[in-house]
Amino acid sequence: MNSAPQIELAIEALQNQRALLGDVAVDAAIGALRMQLASKESLSEQTLKLTGERKLVTIMFADISGFTSLSEKHDPEEVRALMNACFDCLVPVVNEYAGTIDKFIGDEIIALFGLLKRTSVMPNLLAVRH
Repeated sequence: MNSAPQIELAIEALQNQRALLGDVAVDAAIGALRMQLASKESLSEQTLKLTGERKLVTIMFADISGFTSLSEKHDPEEVRALMNACFDCLVPVVNEYAGTIDKFIGDEIIALFGLLKRTSVMPNLLAVRH
């Protein structure tokens, strides 16, 4: 089921089969379908909002300087501990300044400021300098 109308038809069909299938089965199936329907509606609203709005955002790319040579000289567990320690410091700062973490790529973190919450440029720059 890909579209909202198909999900709504499935819900209606399940309602019609309540006497045969029983309340427990029908309620469980309908609950799952309603969650799927809600997520589709939420996603389509988010897509409309994101594609229809221009914003000034700050994008931060941060990585560990000399990481490649460092990772070649240390055990994987030590490298992972170092990366986790760095991310443990960076993530709270991103959150403090209402940033959104886009992704982690190896030793790099990519964060966006001003995407979900409208802010002036100054707090975005302060977050990057933090």
